[in-house]
Amino acid sequence: MSDPRIGLIARADDRGLGTLTTEFHRHVRPDKTLIVLTGNPDFPEHPDRFRHGTIYSAKLGHDLSLDEHRVREFLADLDVVYTAETFYDWRILDWAREMGVVTVCHGMPELTVQARKRSMAHPDQWWWPTEWMLDRMPLGRLMPIPSTYKGGLRGALPHDTGPLRVVHPGGKEALADRDGTQTFLDALSYVTEDVEATVFVQDRHIESWGLPDNVKLSARGAVESRWEMYQDQHLMVLPRRYGGLSLKVHESLESGVPVILPDLEPNRRWPGPRTPSTRGKRILVPCGPLRTFNADPRAIAAEIDTLARDRSLLEVEQRQAIAWAEQNSWSALRPDYMRAFRDLL
Repeated sequence: MSDPRIGLIARADDRGLGTLTTEFHRHVRPDKTLIVLTGNPDFPEHPDRFRHGTIYSAKLGHDLSLDEHRVREFLADLDVVYTAETFYDWRILDWAREMGVVTVCHGMPELTVQARKRSMAHPDQWWWPTEWMLDRMPLGRLMPIPSTYKGGLRGALPHDTGPLRVVHPGGKEALADRDGTQTFLDALSYVTEDVEATVFVQDRHIESWGLPDNVKLSARGAVESRWEMYQDQHLMVLPRRYGGLSLKVHESLESGVPVILPDLEPNRRWPGPRTPSTRGKRILVPCGPLRTFNADPRAIAAEIDTLARDRSLLEVEQRQAIAWAEQNSWSALRPDYMRAFRDLL
């Protein structure tokens, strides 16, 4: 069977959906791409990044509507259309079915309203990026997000001299401090080895008071390229409070920088040290009530100290990070994607 004609609904900014759909475009090379332009001045858009196939664009209305004529023009002659997280204007599902086009949504469980409102519109198939919360989601297919590993090392050599360099890519604060920025700062107060810690934040002020003299903390804001965050770093710490896909974990592993994560699903699918956590408060997200967890700052500090003292262990963790990135790269997983698209027809 020949490959289907694939359409992609994409974002052109540097946020998570922009990164995810840009990489899909680069590696799958869809026949058509519809770029959804939000016009948000805080997040510049780069439609020139999309160069394969026929390119369309549509401005997203305040009510999340898209121009029907433009969307139908995009859908014409396609076999399947793929999007990540949302179709924005869910009328697209009806338009696509009228035109004989199969719809696929790579859902993010915590943001999937259809998990509690089953009467809402559903695509022909849901894809889920990890095992997390599949028991609460509409029936679908497990389809991991590939890494963009191209070879090489951005992180620091494990046996170089000087303090251990640790990074926390906090970015903009997500709901309930999802990435655990405060937990990371708390953990630094228990570190006993020499450490240089860098926190990347865009919307918060980071205080360094109360840290021991062996810990040097610096805060940085937005970067031109997300890869700058992992350049010349030994270790990344992300005490995330609830699960789901984490492109930051992918980026760190692809850079050869091991990741300390809480021992929660779906974090076990990625290599690296895991630390215990305790049950936290419940929060309300689009899919419904969600339990959060609080990673143990002392356990995080102990892992940092261990890797700072024994660089041979750090070297092992670094090799495992790169091995994961190679085994889960687009070149390795693209055949699975194409097979899944063919299975829909």
